[in-house]
Amino acid sequence: MPLQTGLDSSYVRLRDESWAKAAALNGRNVARVVPPGFPVQDREVVGELNQDSGFLVDPDPRPAAEAVASAFFTAVQNNADALRARFAVRDAGSPRAGSRPRALPRPAGT
Repeated sequence: MPLQTGLDSSYVRLRDESWAKAAALNGRNVARVVPPGFPVQDREVVGELNQDSGFLVDPDPRPAAEAVASAFFTAVQNNADALRARFAVRDAGSPRAGSRPRALPRPAGT
């Protein structure tokens, strides 16, 4: 069964009009993750494609975020040291060779 909905996950506003036109010609909907109340300013051609067609689908991200939140937090807690080592924030200013990364605060209870 062919995919009926495409996902443009890079931006809330569709940046590539040609891609949007091709998706519309293929009879697909395009989903973009837009938090409720987030202001979206579509380009004119995208608005015309969406007018009365339901071409764009804006699912609420909260149910998906809530579904994975517990597993995500557990994974972060279980891998905190490795994550700090890999993604530590350096002190403000230009990074210098040999400068020490600033440790991120540990979550309460760890």
